[in-house]
Formats: sequence, structure tokens, C-alpha cells
Amino acid sequence: MLTFLDFDLHYDPARFFNSLRESSYFSGTDDMGTSGRTVSYGSIYDPVTRICAGTSHWELKANNGEPFIISDLWHKHIPSQAQVYGWLSEAGLTVERSYKNYSDEAIPEPIDESTYRATIWARKD
Repeated sequence: MLTFLDFDLHYDPARFFNSLRESSYFSGTDDMGTSGRTVSYGSIYDPVTRICAGTSHWELKANNGEPFIISDLWHKHIPSQAQVYGWLSEAGLTVERSYKNYSDEAIPEPIDESTYRATIWARKD
């Protein structure tokens, strides 16, 4: 059995996630004429629990002109490299391949400051 993991992996999660500035990470129109954008109001990271909490919303306009706003309050656990590799080992999985930041570069051990995303292929022993 092959297992695929794709997750946030940061050298310094507090530096990346502790931000209360407004930003937008998507804006566009689909082929049906519905347009929209995302708006993030930032997030706070707790280094003890490794949990990040934030707020965001979608601003959508249907192709008939009707506007929608969909708000979201979210929580995300940001594991450490050691946690993930430990969980895999405890589950009887062996890492076959790892990819850093959606590239073909392997995830370094320990991770470096440029790491922000991990993709891991693991196989059941």
C-alpha cells in the first residue's frame, strides 16, 4: 500500500503564520462568468500546540450579478518533520520519496529555511 502526504512543513512556522495583515491569494473568473477572490485577515501560530488559527472569506459574484460573501474561521496543525516521520514509522510506513516545495528536490533532513511544503510517498512495510 502506497500512502501520499502533502502538507505545510516550515523551518520557522511562527515567522510564516504570525501575521495579521490582509491579503488575497486568489482572484479570477470561471468559464461560467462567476468571479471572486479570497481575502485572508492573517493568522496566529501557537508554538506549544503547533496550531495555527486564522480568518478569511470568499467574495463571489454569480454570473447573474448576485454577490456572496462566505466567511471562514480555520485551524491548522503544522507538524514538525520529526513528528511526521515518527507517525509514519509508528504506522509501519517507510518513506520511499520526498519532495520539497512541489519540486523534484528531496526534503533535506533537517529542513532548511526555504522549505514550506512537503510531499511524501510512503509504503507499508
